[in-house]
Amino acid sequence: VGMANCEKEVNDCTEFNEKGFEEVEKLIANLPSPTIGENLSYHSINTHVEKVPGITIHEIESDFCRLFFTFDTANMTLESKTLLGLYATLFCDTALLHNGKELPYEDAIKLKEQLLLQAKCSVSGVDVESFSELVTMEFKFMMEDLEQCTGFINDLIINKIFSHDRVSTALNKMISKVGVALRKARVVLSQIDVSTRFYGSCKSSRNLFAEQTLLESFKDDIPALIKKLENLQRVLVYGNNVSLHILANKRNFTEYFPTQELDKLASLFKLSKANYPSLLPSFYQRKALKPQQLLKVVPTDESSYLFLTNPSNIPFNHPDYVAVALFAEYVGQLEGPFWKQIRGQGFAYSYSLYNSPATGSICFYLGRATNVSKAYLVAKDTVNDIIKENKLDETQIETAKGALAYNFIQKYETPYSSAFTNVINLHRGLPLSHDSDVLSKIINTCAEDLLDVCKRYYKPLFTDTANVIVCCPSTKKDEIIKDMAGIGLDINVMDDVQEYIKFLDDNETTSINSVFKFFNKG
Repeated sequence: VGMANCEKEVNDCTEFNEKGFEEVEKLIANLPSPTIGENLSYHSINTHVEKVPGITIHEIESDFCRLFFTFDTANMTLESKTLLGLYATLFCDTALLHNGKELPYEDAIKLKEQLLLQAKCSVSGVDVESFSELVTMEFKFMMEDLEQCTGFINDLIINKIFSHDRVSTALNKMISKVGVALRKARVVLSQIDVSTRFYGSCKSSRNLFAEQTLLESFKDDIPALIKKLENLQRVLVYGNNVSLHILANKRNFTEYFPTQELDKLASLFKLSKANYPSLLPSFYQRKALKPQQLLKVVPTDESSYLFLTNPSNIPFNHPDYVAVALFAEYVGQLEGPFWKQIRGQGFAYSYSLYNSPATGSICFYLGRATNVSKAYLVAKDTVNDIIKENKLDETQIETAKGALAYNFIQKYETPYSSAFTNVINLHRGLPLSHDSDVLSKIINTCAEDLLDVCKRYYKPLFTDTANVIVCCPSTKKDEIIKDMAGIGLDINVMDDVQEYIKFLDDNETTSINSVFKFFNKG
């Protein structure tokens, strides 16, 4: 009797909770939703190009001054680009020629810490969405230290002294760093995808495979590497490819940045014109190759990874840019279609569907997958079912709009992040109003727009026109090849990625048949 009473009590409570949840859902659904972007106020940033060549001013509310340099690398040789990562590692870790005398690197570090609150050099890494064609250098200091700091910054950029010990230490550090990166499946996926799909991609962004090989070749010839770095420094600085962004408080400009001071900066840093080198790499689609389905064995525990790409042309200012981004947010959001079908069924821990303006591609990523083929198949079925039903959940559309809008709004959280967003938009060739325009478009995007881009851009991603890259442990290789063949994907195993990429670069007009000598079925 006691157990029966307990069972009845549990059932009554369950029924009450379920009924209560339905009431809560109705209440939430009837609550008025605020308009996206409603009552938003932005930090006041006055961005303008100075009459002095090569300088753009960003007036912000701040007690500090930031100098943000961009160096265009688009016309550099492959070897020079491959050494940029090592150059960035050495950036604040060498001796300097300071006031006509050699300043040992220990003293240079001490002086840097006295004068600069921040000093860093960045090179495009595996994420080609950021500064793919640029080397960027950023410095932060107090306004009253302007003259002393700019002189020291000039030494950091132009007057490095590369010693055997420092270069050797940085080289070993960089070899280790690149090696660690290439043990990460997602890095390997993106590197293989870009290098095999695009001719000349090695010359447009960092190729970690080529970087690893080149760095290893210099381990026993440090003097030759020092000469290469010295030449790289000259090419980087004296190639008429430098632009400068100054981020500082507007009330300090009259005192610290009169025209003659800006002229001195332009002369000091070899600025020639107010240009904005493009953020987007100069990729060239390989014409000789059909879409490829490739597999590479990498040590990734027991998880597998997949990367799908399909050519598209949806830059940031494209009419469909917002709808494409919003559809990806809709299917990928928490409790959304992909979340339920992929993660909910335990096929993969992470997934991502997105547009990549940098490579002109629509992309789909699966990470830490237990079953790549089933995860791929349910993602494909989800997209096809949406098209078949020709209907989307309006509540989830509104949720997706809020999440997508937040991605743009958060870029304006602080005065500095607002100014930095302006820098990025300038280098992308976009108006400064781009993000606020996007917010307006998000509000006005409807279900019909999302269904339209789903048919035109996302459905082809799950067909034989897409490129497929799979990375997995050796224990999963045979199973994945068999399973993917069962859903119509003929996967080829890559033994030596670097040799294959070199073959493609050297034989751009080679017929598709000769490519298969690099593949096997395991």
